[in-house]
Amino acid sequence: MPDVIIRTALGDIEVELEFDKAPITSRNFLRNIDEGLFRGGSFYRSAHKDDATGANLSIIQGGANKDLDQPKPIEHETTATTGLRHGAGAVSMARMERGTATTEFFICLEDTPGLDFREATDAGAGYAVFGRVVGGMDVVRAIHDRETGDPDLSASDAGGIPEWLRPQLLNDPILIHEMVVARRG
Repeated sequence: MPDVIIRTALGDIEVELEFDKAPITSRNFLRNIDEGLFRGGSFYRSAHKDDATGANLSIIQGGANKDLDQPKPIEHETTATTGLRHGAGAVSMARMERGTATTEFFICLEDTPGLDFREATDAGAGYAVFGRVVGGMDVVRAIHDRETGDPDLSASDAGGIPEWLRPQLLNDPILIHEMVVARRG
């Protein structure tokens, strides 16, 4: 199983990929690393269960350097297909509709079964877990605890960011210096 070390401005996060259970999503993540898409990317979102958005989840979200060309979306691997779950430390692809995931991913800080497959609709299809944090949850928590965005951001400053998401944006996104692939054993 390949591991990925996410080197951030606050420290390293070690992720074990679930390549055998989520091969499409894991392969996509490795391809994005090989193409250098995460170098200069960031963790930019921190959702809290008790925030005013009503999201009812505790995650941090990050992604690729937006100045680089983004890859084509991948097929959605549901948790019903993979058998993986959105438990504490799960690493999963962010998406809008099914089949739109590219480089954005999130890490769960606690069990979040509401993100798992529920039904065959866009909303009910859940998100695609493809790994889990095996080292550096203290770094994940430190990112999660950072001050979040200004909900009064003007429309011209928002850059198309939905109003519901603005309060979850980190005031100072955490830079991803690089991601390194390491093979076990």
